Amino acid sequence: MFKEYLEEIRRTRSPNTYENYCNALKKFKTGSKEEIIEFIADDSIKGTSKKMYLTVLKSALDYYGELSKDKARIIKGYRCNNPIEPCPTDEEVEKIWGVLKRPRDKLIFALMAYNGLRISEVANLHLGDILSGNKILLRNTKGKRDAVVPIIHNRVRESLDEYLDTRKYDLDELFVTQQKAAMTLEGMKFMVSKVCRECGLPYHPHSFRRYFANTLSKHGVELQYIQTAMRHKNPGTTMRYLNIDQDDVAAIMKRIYKEEK
Repeated sequence: MFKEYLEEIRRTRSPNTYENYCNALKKFKTGSKEEIIEFIADDSIKGTSKKMYLTVLKSALDYYGELSKDKARIIKGYRCNNPIEPCPTDEEVEKIWGVLKRPRDKLIFALMAYNGLRISEVANLHLGDILSGNKILLRNTKGKRDAVVPIIHNRVRESLDEYLDTRKYDLDELFVTQQKAAMTLEGMKFMVSKVCRECGLPYHPHSFRRYFANTLSKHGVELQYIQTAMRHKNPGTTMRYLNIDQDDVAAIMKRIYKEEK
């Protein structure tokens, strides 16, 4: 039913967005009012994922002119509980770093934890995207935008140099497998999740983009600069990455009140 719409997404959006839209629309056969109500009642799907699936469905129905007022009202009326995603600690990141052995795997992890790249951006890198002057070109990222990001952290620079020195295969893609093939996004996700499980930690690849944002915040970097580093259009999106708890707020309030005295 959504073939034409998905083809439009494929042409105009990033590969990662296209994949996400395909997965979302697999949840719906007709997009009927009854199907939407049944989908919302399904407790097996997490609230945040459910909200995203409904947003994609709404866009698809609107594309076909089938977004009735009833359907729009039901989708808009859905409210989900957004749980606070846990953020890896410095100690946990060090634990994972100590487990990684291959230069390739270290570089993949370092690009997420110390440069804030999305794992889809890491998977899309080609050899030609490594620019002179310690910079990386990100092509066709989220929102169909290119970006150039600097390499600052020593672990990124060192793991990149080590990986390029040991990389043997003549492929344009930066990351390759021992089978002399380009490493897929799914293969990369599996590798990172497997290492986390081996360390007894409940994290997934995107957790380390969150770690990057919170590291900047803890070192006093202002929100606008974190937003720029994360390449977010909206500061509200950046705020959702920051695990600011009540203890942090209390400490700030105590300092302010003390200064007033």
